[in-house]
Amino acid sequence: MNTLFLFTAAFLFFASSVSGYEVKKDILKSFHNPFFDYVRAGKNVHKLQPAKIDSSKSGMNAKLSNTPSGYVLTYADESDTCDGNQVAAVAGVGMDVCYEAHDVNGNVTESISYHYEGIEHPITLVARVYETLDCTGNIFEELPAVLPDRCVSDDGSYLSFSFEYTEQTDPWVEQPKGGLLQQVFDSEQSCEQAIPQGMFLVVNLDRCFSGMIIRSCSGQYFDSQLYSDKECTNLLSEENFPLEQCFDFKYFPPSTDDDSPKSQGIATYGSLSCV
Repeated sequence: MNTLFLFTAAFLFFASSVSGYEVKKDILKSFHNPFFDYVRAGKNVHKLQPAKIDSSKSGMNAKLSNTPSGYVLTYADESDTCDGNQVAAVAGVGMDVCYEAHDVNGNVTESISYHYEGIEHPITLVARVYETLDCTGNIFEELPAVLPDRCVSDDGSYLSFSFEYTEQTDPWVEQPKGGLLQQVFDSEQSCEQAIPQGMFLVVNLDRCFSGMIIRSCSGQYFDSQLYSDKECTNLLSEENFPLEQCFDFKYFPPSTDDDSPKSQGIATYGSLSCV
């Protein structure tokens, strides 16, 4: 299985040994989006995050920006039929934006973008891997990909998954009201401007998702229940969290090697809000 985004739900299982506050901040990181099982993410890639690009640079990649042209949505369903009545969460990956690719040690290895080919059944994409780290150089390789046109069950999870393409640039607004939205940004400044950059996750109300159930979300807070198991049968605690804006977190621990470019960890920014 592709290790991209495989910050498994086990992270949440450690809720008894870490603060609920830290668990809350890692909702997105704890979810492995099966989108990346079917779409090549580049060589030796462990994680993607929005990348900064210089829009003044010309060339064949100049149309790329940090604003998605559309999204491929992954629906995580508690049923095995993907009928849409038991959707626990929806994750989105933006098309035609630039992402940084990191290896398992946190080093930036390349940049990549995904392009929707206009074929919806099944959804057909091309992954473009660039020679540079900001999607402004030549394309190193183009890798076609086709997403399953059916409900896919994960043997290691109680969830089933289905995929959909949308041209909507804010598809989270179509999700049931009251859920929790987390978005990821390349920098604090981008986060403060609240311009979507291609990665989001909505956790719906009263659905079990990776050992957590969101009970309410309104105003400046959300209420949740944290469980020791991914099926949400063994309750650990009930927590009330603030909807923090533009918080930073590191996908990789700081390096002890003074010569390492990741000595301070690789930071990105996220914001939480109610749908």
